[in-house]
Amino acid sequence: MKVIAERVIAYLKADSTLTTLLGSADNIFASNLPEGDKRKDKYVTVPADLGEDGNNIPMQSGDFTVEVAVSRKIPKAFSVCMEIAGRVDDLLNKGEAGISTASWKIIHLLRVGSPTKGPMVDKEAGEVYMSLEFEYILDESV
Repeated sequence: MKVIAERVIAYLKADSTLTTLLGSADNIFASNLPEGDKRKDKYVTVPADLGEDGNNIPMQSGDFTVEVAVSRKIPKAFSVCMEIAGRVDDLLNKGEAGISTASWKIIHLLRVGSPTKGPMVDKEAGEVYMSLEFEYILDESV
């Protein structure tokens, strides 16, 4: 999972539209890194759990959740959260080619489920947030 997270984060950081919406590429990071403890006004996190070592397996599958959060202090926080989440979804949903590398290939990447409730409110953190779940199939035999 770590290699997927690193590629997803790099892919998202390379998108100028998304980084403009967030204010900085630094606002895209792994959720379990120390920088995740520092609340930003707008950010996107991707889990970078190490998970199982699947180096001997030619094909792996899994899923991950991308979190989008916006401070409630931002004007129109709900709309801003939806706009950022929409851009993340546009980039990742069926974004296999952009995330693949020379040593492994994503042969399937798809958002699963539907955030039917839209953005949720975390009163304790003072944020509006949305979770997007993706599933993938990774081919390491290339």
